[in-house]
Amino acid sequence: MEAQIKQVLKILYIQFFFFMLIPALLAVVYETNILPVGIYADDIRIRYLIESTGILVTIVCVPLVFVLFRFMQKRKIENNILPVALDRYVYLCAGRLALLEMVVILNVVASYMTLNNSSGHCVLIALIASLFCLPSKKRLYADLKLQQPDGNETKSVG
Repeated sequence: MEAQIKQVLKILYIQFFFFMLIPALLAVVYETNILPVGIYADDIRIRYLIESTGILVTIVCVPLVFVLFRFMQKRKIENNILPVALDRYVYLCAGRLALLEMVVILNVVASYMTLNNSSGHCVLIALIASLFCLPSKKRLYADLKLQQPDGNETKSVG
């Protein structure tokens, strides 16, 4: 059981690393002028449309990440045996980060295309929400409602 949990945590850490890496690389690409910056800064209609889309996607996706994860967790994870529960947990965590990644990438692109700060604020909201998705052994045990073994006792299943 402990080896499976370590493997799951390794996968979750890799997912979270790439979640943080992709927007950072996107910002570097924009800052080095590989992609054009401010192409819609003068067009008020397009700018309004892009900013509104970014804000609405943030308003919908950030709460959805938390609500759907708890709903799915109660329906699908708790009633399964451990290997199946761990696989579903990884899948749900990946979906959770994918929704937040969509919000972050959309708003980073919107921020650089329109040169407006409102999209940057949406990026910060999504990144702060991602801190609640930060993988840890304690959170995994709590989410799956498993009893965490003490370091002093012998490890037993059940």
